[in-house]
Amino acid sequence: MVARSAAPVSQAHNDHVGGPIAQVSPLWKTRDYMLLWSGQVVSTLGSTATSIVFPLLILALTNSPAAAGVASALRAAPYLIFSLPVGALIDRWDRKRVMINCDVGRAIAVLTVPVALWLDALTIWQIYVVAFIEGSLFVFFNIAEVAALPRVVPAAQLPQAAAQNEAAFGAVHRSSRCFSSRRIFVGSKLFRRDPCGLKSSRACAGCGGSR
Repeated sequence: MVARSAAPVSQAHNDHVGGPIAQVSPLWKTRDYMLLWSGQVVSTLGSTATSIVFPLLILALTNSPAAAGVASALRAAPYLIFSLPVGALIDRWDRKRVMINCDVGRAIAVLTVPVALWLDALTIWQIYVVAFIEGSLFVFFNIAEVAALPRVVPAAQLPQAAAQNEAAFGAVHRSSRCFSSRRIFVGSKLFRRDPCGLKSSRACAGCGGSR
């Protein structure tokens, strides 16, 4: 009697445990996760690009490595300033809306730089402000993205999802660095030929160059 009743119970337990696991879809078929993952890739790509472009722009405008370093510091400072308070606020806010608003704000802030450059009105102080704003909004986006991950994938797939996110982050970061290093090499040659190439005629006169 005992042996007969134990088999169905064991089988029912196995069906109960194995059922949900068998029904879990692959991550690449999970719509919400793929939207989150692709948003992270695009955001990381833009963030890495601006972290390289802004110091180069300042170097072209001022020919001062120290001034270029200030831009990098201003972009990294929000992590030290806002990480703890932002983590507490994200728990109370809609994470999806936070990520969308942050990416829109970052895009608007960064777009002011080429517009100002096209209007011949770009200044070092504008780049400093944009670098700080872009870095601050990226802190909000990054913390919201990490907090949203457990809400879009099952608990059993969290390690795999986190690993894929880190792999994507590393690949985008590395490829952006490699691409930008070639740009830096080409840009350094052009900068030596024309040190005032990105400067207005007034700034060029101030640095003693000629156009």
